[in-house]
Amino acid sequence: MDKIEYKGYYGSVEYSKENNCLLGKVLGMSKDVITYEGQTMEELQNDFEAGIDSYLEGCRELGIKPRKSLRLAARRGSPSSLQPSLQRRGGGKEGS
Repeated sequence: MDKIEYKGYYGSVEYSKENNCLLGKVLGMSKDVITYEGQTMEELQNDFEAGIDSYLEGCRELGIKPRKSLRLAARRGSPSSLQPSLQRRGGGKEGS
């Protein structure tokens, strides 16, 4: 699976044969889901960046600390395979 990055957030890049488009979601965020899509890599990257910007803006407006992608998950494998060990070390809180 290919990945993209923006402002420290990492996202997947997948192809949907059913919808004939590229799609993805931000990796390593179990409580917040950010998805994006596009017909080209440029559209996908633009929608990914817009999703991140919208998420950060919403967090600012609500006065909450944004969660971050798990950087290790984006570089070395599936977030679900790495998350449990990282959560144990961090007290189970993302973004810590």
